[in-house]
Amino acid sequence: MAAKASEPRTQDQEEEYAELFAARFHKWLDSGLGECRLKSPEISAIVEKALRFFDGDRYWLGHFVVMPNHVHVLVRPLGEHNLSSILHSWKSFTAKEINSELKREGKVWQDESFDTIVRNATQLEQFSNISRRTQQRQTCGKVPSRWASAAASATIRRTGFQPVSI
Repeated sequence: MAAKASEPRTQDQEEEYAELFAARFHKWLDSGLGECRLKSPEISAIVEKALRFFDGDRYWLGHFVVMPNHVHVLVRPLGEHNLSSILHSWKSFTAKEINSELKREGKVWQDESFDTIVRNATQLEQFSNISRRTQQRQTCGKVPSRWASAAASATIRRTGFQPVSI
């Protein structure tokens, strides 16, 4: 296992470690750890509205799932827009709105996001299935997660979407 390898690690060991860490982190998230602010329908609606707002303008929005403590999104940036600026926009806007709704201040989102490039229709289907299964396994709270498709299936099938957890 890469985590136990002595320094310096090879590129393969670094990639294995990163993959194992990310898998463990996502398992923690999907098990419902954390504050689970997004389980509130009012709060998850803020996130959903933000995701849909620039759909077709700055990005094509694919399937997304708002879990109680994180979000899975399939998105394809358009034109000059890039994933980093899209994520910043979503996180900044929703953090302000969520804090206002909860009458609080402070951090809402983790600094890091986990993204993967989808290179073909098969990978797109795999990531869509992962999001569906994640939504079905949701255990934090009794309010169901929001599962949505923001675009017609013809748009969803296009390659180039990037799945992101924020």
